[in-house]
Amino acid sequence: MENRDNLLDVLATLFKWKKLILVTCVATALISAIVSLLLPVYYKATTVFYAASPDLAVPEAIFGNSSQAPKYYGTENDMNRLMSIANSNELATFMIDSFKLYQHYDIDPESPKGPYAIRLKWAKHFEALKTKYDAIELSVEDQDKELAARMANAAREFINQLGQQLIKEGQAKILSTFEDNIRNKELGLQAINDSLQKARETYGVYNHLAQSEVLTE
Repeated sequence: MENRDNLLDVLATLFKWKKLILVTCVATALISAIVSLLLPVYYKATTVFYAASPDLAVPEAIFGNSSQAPKYYGTENDMNRLMSIANSNELATFMIDSFKLYQHYDIDPESPKGPYAIRLKWAKHFEALKTKYDAIELSVEDQDKELAARMANAAREFINQLGQQLIKEGQAKILSTFEDNIRNKELGLQAINDSLQKARETYGVYNHLAQSEVLTE
């Protein structure tokens, strides 16, 4: 009975202030609508791609001379490498310079906080993440939908190119190591040949097969 009386009291209070409550709700809705109309509209451009396997850059895989089936998609390490590039200063600098983002975002490049402000603005409108399907998704927001699409595609191409460059640099280092090993072995063989030649001249051994036959006889 007491709970019923309390509920009736609440309903009575609401009925008493119904006009004020209604006006407040309508005013809140109108203010929210006006604020929404005044806020700038941003378009989001998204591009999705997969990390390629470094095996595709190996000549044996390209020409089909490998005994193992080539891997077309990269590993977790390959994805992490591309994600590092996506969140790097190199990509931010490339996008800022290529699309004149100082001017686009109305930031003074000569101001002390200009470099920090422009990177903060870029980070606010750019996102790179891994999808549940092991792909990389890049998103760029801008008031110009065509510009947003161009920036997203440019970011993807830059990441791919820099990723391939890093792979080639790594392969070049490995190749250089092999070449150094070959040169060292060639020098070792040359040293052995020189020692043998010196021994021949010292002991008069020029045709060891013929001399061994003479000694046997």
